[in-house]
Amino acid sequence: MEINLDKLLNEKIFVALRDIKTLATTGIEHEENVFILRGHESRHGIWVEADNINACPVCIDGKKIEECKAVIFIPWYHIVSMVHFPGAKNIEIDLPKARKIGFRQKK
Repeated sequence: MEINLDKLLNEKIFVALRDIKTLATTGIEHEENVFILRGHESRHGIWVEADNINACPVCIDGKKIEECKAVIFIPWYHIVSMVHFPGAKNIEIDLPKARKIGFRQKK
């Protein structure tokens, strides 16, 4: 079955990443994450939003905002795999259990 990413926009997806040290400035700290897919660029990567990302500090009118939503671009190079759960409404993904899905990279 072929998946069209346009049909997954605004859906939750589980994404396994590699080489996350180079993504550190975005606030991504783990290899396995749950994101909301906000967009994609077929040749370059995906745009995602996450509730649990501590993005770089943001200031508005000189006041630091502790919590704000950020949309983050992740190049295809960093993406090992993505998992979508078709038909699931208001899905909550248990990350510790979800981290056992799929293949493990040897460290």
